[in-house]
This record gives sequence, structure tokens and C-alpha cells, in this order.
Amino acid sequence: MRECESSKSGIRRWKSEGGRRWLANAVDGRWALMVACATFIAAGCATTDGTVLPREGWAFSSAPRPRKALRPAPPETLPDGARLVRVTLPLQTDPGTCAPVVVSGLLAHYGMPISPEWLERHAGTTPDGGTNVQHLLGIVGREVLPGSGAVLHEHLGFGTERFKRLFVAYNRLADARPGTRRIYWMPGAADLRVDRKLALADPALLRKAANSLPGRERFWRIVQDAINGGDPLLWGVVVGIVPEPLLPSTQTRGGHLRLIVGYRERPREVVFADPWGPAHAAKRLPLDDAWTETATLHSLHVSR
Repeated sequence: MRECESSKSGIRRWKSEGGRRWLANAVDGRWALMVACATFIAAGCATTDGTVLPREGWAFSSAPRPRKALRPAPPETLPDGARLVRVTLPLQTDPGTCAPVVVSGLLAHYGMPISPEWLERHAGTTPDGGTNVQHLLGIVGREVLPGSGAVLHEHLGFGTERFKRLFVAYNRLADARPGTRRIYWMPGAADLRVDRKLALADPALLRKAANSLPGRERFWRIVQDAINGGDPLLWGVVVGIVPEPLLPSTQTRGGHLRLIVGYRERPREVVFADPWGPAHAAKRLPLDDAWTETATLHSLHVSR
């Protein structure tokens, strides 16, 4: 009985003393230091400026720390007169991840390395559904760019009015050619499923319809101005409606995000990069074809 009472008394003293020690440690920051060290070890390693670099396959659980964007180098002029901004894109290894991979490469080009995995996770990317690019760019604008000095410009947005005008122009040409199928859509539909509808169109008529509408020359000027300033462009396209070089079997049709990295004046060509390896770093399309498959266009710009 006495042993029990003695044990209880010791436990009470241990609890009291332990509680006082715990409070003292919390006050002098020891626990905070231990938590910080554990977080650092779990996250990977840090650079001398304090930016945490993720291990391979690791994704940020919260927003990355703000980092000042770097002004890109000016474009180089190739022997054939083309102007080119050299950008290294990560390799896309999984279906549906082109947008996070390309956006990650663009941010790294400006000195803001954000892993594709972090972008995939926060944008809700799936192999079957891909990525909602509008949602992804919204996340970049809210979580990555504040405090960086970089601004995201929308040159061609996610609205459907341009495609409605394209459908009308195409149907006008289709009606004049017996046996050519029209493009049908619900006028009030929010989602036109543009990629599916354009995939059914006659490529020659579609190119003619697209280039009969206003917008191509403005698109060309935007490309020239951006590249001359060293700024690549995020280029949303509908693949499969014009002939393209080196399309992989996994990406022959549908929506896709790539970078415009250059242009050539004569003949007028758009130079672009896909996240599929070195052979896809500087491919070319005639301006008429590039404009025909264009869906959206965005760029980053850093103030001098």
C-alpha cells in the first residue's frame, strides 16, 4: 500500500516537473526548432537563399515561397533568319499532363522552379481528363506569381465566341461543297467540345475558314513582339486538324498545351516546343496552320 502511495506521489511529481519542462522548452523555441528540422528533412534540401528544392516525385503540400522572376535572355537569330528563345521543357511521361509539364518549364525559364507534380496535384490533373488549363493558370496567378515581379498576360482567352464564328464560316464553305458535312453545336452550350467538332471537319475547308476571319495578323504580331522580348508563349491548340511533324501516337487528336518559342519571317512560320523530348524542342508550322489550330495564348512578362 505504501509502495503504491509512493508511486502515485512520484508520478504526480514527474507530471508536474515534466509539465514545467515542456512549457519551458516551448517558450525557448526548442520544440519549434525540432519541428523545423523535421520539416526540412522531410522536404528534401534547401539552397543558400532558403528556397526548398523538392526531391524527385515530391510535391509541395502548400504554396511555394515567392521568388523573384528573372528577365529571360534575348532571342538568338538562326542561320535561316528565324528568331528562337531556347527553353528546356521537362519530359512528359504520363497522359494528360502536358499542361503542368509545360507550365513548369515556362516558370523555370523565368527562374521560378515549380515541380510538375505540384501543379498536377493542385490543378486536379487526371490521365483521362487531363488538366483544366484555365484553372491551372488561375492557381499559378494566385500561388506562384505574387511577389515575383512577373505578370501573366492573356492574349487569347478561354471564351467560345471565336470558335462559334469559325463554325459559321466553315458551314458557309461546306454548304457550297456538296457532300461536305456541317459542324453542329448548341448555341447556348457552355462547353462546345471544340476538339471533337473540329476533328470531324474537312482540314482544307477548316484552314480556309479560319484564315478568312480576323485575328491571324494580331496573333502574328503578338508572337513577334513576345519572342523579340525573349518571352515564350503558352499556346493552347487543337491537335489533329492540320498536318504536324513528329506527333506521337498518344497525341494525334484533341486539346494540347505547348510553347511558342520562335518565328520565321519568310516564309511566315511559328516555331514551337512540345514536352516530348529533344526532337520536339523547335518544330515549325506555317502561320496559316498555326492559326487554324490555335485555341488560347498566354505569356509571362517580367518588368525591367
